[in-house]
Amino acid sequence: MATATLDLSSLNPEQYEAVVHPGGPMLIFAGAGSGKTRVITTRIARLLQDGVPPWRILAVTFTNKAAREMRERVEALAAAGAVRDMWIGTFHSVCARLLRTEGRAIGIDQSFVIYDDSEQLGTIREAIKSRGLDDKAIQPRMVLSEISRAKERLQSPDKYAQIATGHTENIIAEIYRDYDVRLRRANALDFDDILFFAHRLLEQAPTVREKYQEKFLHVLVDEYQDVNRAQYEIVQLLGGKHRNIVVVGDDDQSIYAWRGADVSLILRFSSDHPDAKIVKLERNYRSTGNILAAANAVISKNRGRADKRLWTENESGPMITLTQTGTERDEGMMIAEQVERLVASGRRKYGDFAVLYRTNAQSRPMEEAFLTYRIPHVLVGGQRFYERKEVRDMISYLRLAFNGRDDASFRRAVAVPSRGIGATSMQKLEDMARKREIPLMEAARDQALQTELKKAGAGLRVFIDVVARGAHVAEEGNVSAVLRELLTASGYVDMLRSEHTQEAEGRLENLQELLNVTSEYDATAEDPSLGGFLESVSLVADVDALKGENGEAVTLMTLHSAKGLEFPVVFLAGME
Repeated sequence: MATATLDLSSLNPEQYEAVVHPGGPMLIFAGAGSGKTRVITTRIARLLQDGVPPWRILAVTFTNKAAREMRERVEALAAAGAVRDMWIGTFHSVCARLLRTEGRAIGIDQSFVIYDDSEQLGTIREAIKSRGLDDKAIQPRMVLSEISRAKERLQSPDKYAQIATGHTENIIAEIYRDYDVRLRRANALDFDDILFFAHRLLEQAPTVREKYQEKFLHVLVDEYQDVNRAQYEIVQLLGGKHRNIVVVGDDDQSIYAWRGADVSLILRFSSDHPDAKIVKLERNYRSTGNILAAANAVISKNRGRADKRLWTENESGPMITLTQTGTERDEGMMIAEQVERLVASGRRKYGDFAVLYRTNAQSRPMEEAFLTYRIPHVLVGGQRFYERKEVRDMISYLRLAFNGRDDASFRRAVAVPSRGIGATSMQKLEDMARKREIPLMEAARDQALQTELKKAGAGLRVFIDVVARGAHVAEEGNVSAVLRELLTASGYVDMLRSEHTQEAEGRLENLQELLNVTSEYDATAEDPSLGGFLESVSLVADVDALKGENGEAVTLMTLHSAKGLEFPVVFLAGME
């Protein structure tokens, strides 16, 4: 299906070997800067050229940015329209798509919403409170982390309860079960549920499993060193029939153990597939010789790593500079001085620089130094677009218009703008919903309760009408129209305009940007829908913006955030 015969002449021998591999399992160890994205995309284009139908190819990545880049690169190599029918996406987006399409087989309603971090924490707090526990003694964040790890290990509430040992784990087991019930009642999934239930679907619904095993003739997975157990099992289940599973990764680049990644799984691939072809991409095209030599010297100390060593034909380049300072404040000032000197010389722009550190807490001395020198800078990991209050508020309205059972969104949306619904009225509403085991929206429709609540009851009627109007517009599929209706009908825009403050103006600008996002979605999505838009928002994992308004600012970020990025000048701060 390619527009022309692929030119493979510029590939090195190992890249060529990976691209033309005829079939069967293959493990590609791809060192940093070794051209792995090119290898994956060229292999996909080669499969299409050889006559594999696009819809029989599944390609999985770890970030939306990587999925977009893969799609664009394949599109440039393949016949027009071929990419449209392929499944290219993150683990979460692919699994969410599976659940929306086939989830009924295990009792998952296709209109589920995806709870973000704050909504998950809020639900955990409710579960803790309902059991008469103190959320200061049993910290919600700790409980949520433990439940997340359990789901990554594919442990259901019952399974976790069976293996729980000690007082704390037994309490967490009770909260886990309550948390799960609350999510199901709200027709909501958290991020870990998306993988957990996709695995359950493939494991417990043989008809669905066989359908997708037959469908996906080729399965390709990027960044395989970052998979957790659930993701590993999902790949094996989907690729289990044809066994054309190609995984690409580098155990030396495994940096996500803190969120469940298990580097041993990339090494386990060859034992699970003894006939797997192993290809090593060891030639680096990105770095200078000196940088590569230092990287090799450091990583060689790692234990249990695959045997490989990166090399390059690039020139040696400048030596790495090691500078010691007395304090972290001195370190920040030294970095700021060097940035200012290089920019003043005309050799560099502010956007050329990145300052990397291990944790966000280490950014403070750099920020203070840059403020002292009046150096424009952007802190990656600051408040992102979808975390801003007004954006979260309106997303809650949209989610409620899509799924009236979403209690977390109800609580947020009903409170703003103020409708005279105070804490006492909300408690009565919560009590009714809990006693009847119904969603808050359904309890809010109870006429007897509305009458009892008087002013608050009138506010509830107005709120119910606003959400209903949004849901009605959503039936047409135009998301920007739904948002406009909710912005106007809710009184949210009028509320901000009446404040006459600079902060309110900024919030209005953010809501306009959200409208731009919905308009872009309506124009580009294959089948635009409110549910599809909300899913895309929930799964966004990319950094919103790396640079300032004029595109020129020094970037401050953790090493984790910097993965896959490149800058002409990099400072590694806090190396001690």
